Amino acid sequence: MTTWTPTSPLAKLVYVAGFLYDPSQDIIYSRMDALQRNLGYAYAYDAAALLMDTVIDCEPIFFTGQGKMWMVELWKGQYGLETGCEIGVYNRPAQNPPIYYPLLDAVVGTRPYDPAHGYFYQSADTADMLQMSFTLNRNGTPLFTRGPELHWWLTGFKWGVYSTPDQLTMDIAISLPAADMHAGFIAALSAMGYTYKDDGVTVSFTFAAPFAPQPWTGSPGLAPAQAMQQAIVATYDAFNLPNNDPNQVPAAVAAQIESAVMAKAPNFIGALLATALRNAGQTATAVATLIATELGAAAQAVTTWITTAGYDIVSWVESVYAAFAQIFTMNFSTAVEVVNLPYGGVAASDLTFVSLGINTHLGIDCGTFMVTPPAVIPAGTIGRFYLKDNLGPLGSEGWATYSYVNAQGNTATVTFTFGCPTGFSSNYVQCDQPGFAIYAKSGTTGGWGSQGSVPGSGHPLYAAYVWAQGPAPL
Repeated sequence: MTTWTPTSPLAKLVYVAGFLYDPSQDIIYSRMDALQRNLGYAYAYDAAALLMDTVIDCEPIFFTGQGKMWMVELWKGQYGLETGCEIGVYNRPAQNPPIYYPLLDAVVGTRPYDPAHGYFYQSADTADMLQMSFTLNRNGTPLFTRGPELHWWLTGFKWGVYSTPDQLTMDIAISLPAADMHAGFIAALSAMGYTYKDDGVTVSFTFAAPFAPQPWTGSPGLAPAQAMQQAIVATYDAFNLPNNDPNQVPAAVAAQIESAVMAKAPNFIGALLATALRNAGQTATAVATLIATELGAAAQAVTTWITTAGYDIVSWVESVYAAFAQIFTMNFSTAVEVVNLPYGGVAASDLTFVSLGINTHLGIDCGTFMVTPPAVIPAGTIGRFYLKDNLGPLGSEGWATYSYVNAQGNTATVTFTFGCPTGFSSNYVQCDQPGFAIYAKSGTTGGWGSQGSVPGSGHPLYAAYVWAQGPAPL
């Protein structure tokens, strides 16, 4: 496969979302090291697909072998802008699973139509990957092919093509060299009603109409999702681009399709998991410990998911230390929240990171960014970052700059400046653009103060910058 390197902002977004581009077939496909790997899979993820304007057939295949419970799941359909398909390989111990599995089973694993398989599964590790291949056909005509390749998540997606799931079929081949796994897999296929070819190792079959009930069946969200899909595909196709290389997509087009390319992105799945755990009564610290420490997800990503799950900034700070497995220092730190939500009839704008800095006194840096400012704080979301104090005579003082499109349609920049110093210096929270309201509180004060009011003392410092002069965060 031809090597491809992301260079444009859109291409980097595609890469961060866990995907690469194959110029030979003009498709997007999943990376081996995609962040999704640490999040495993469960029924709740399929059930939430419509929330991302994704309409897909889901076909889980359950079997046992090698002392594990396995799920090989197949997907095909429309993912916002793209027609595509996937094969995912997941498992869990058949006996004595980790102690946190029952919680995950309960919050995301419950399968209403099949309680016997209501479990959370982790993505196959390197030793458990399977050799797989498929050809995706649209109305009987091959659209693209992947594999054979040893993988845990073999995928392919074609931008600018609209399909309903029933228009698509997958010709699949999966190799299972372990005898008990092979026997379990073909037994599961037979029980589901599939016909297949089998050479003793590789099993070949076609995925057309799914046998499993589909979570989108009868949903009032189906028609709006399909309308949105058709609209974004039509918009994209109207630009008549020569190919789907994300590096070559003009900025004006990229801005219109950004949300559509995020279907199946780790932030959606991660936030879904964090929110389910929060709804189950788990603290932010417990969620961070489970997802970052037990499941092994990247700590920086986990802090974003906890924000999206709705935890307040005080709880969020505690979760940051749990995610990074660090203990508090003197805690003259600064936690920053950027509330990029529409307010008062003023639409929000994507905030794109430009630069950051840490103030220096006496030749010493005032802190370390434990959570760096997000690369993008999309319109309609909240972004957070955290400047931790260093052990020593100074606290935390720094700044971060973002670009955005203002109400006049011009590109502008905003710099958020903040500090929680030690000694006799006062806390401060500043902004160089009047379009953002400022709120602050400290560890020794109660809730957020009035707009523009900053407690002169107390630590740690919490700073909030709110788009369009909106109200203080909850």
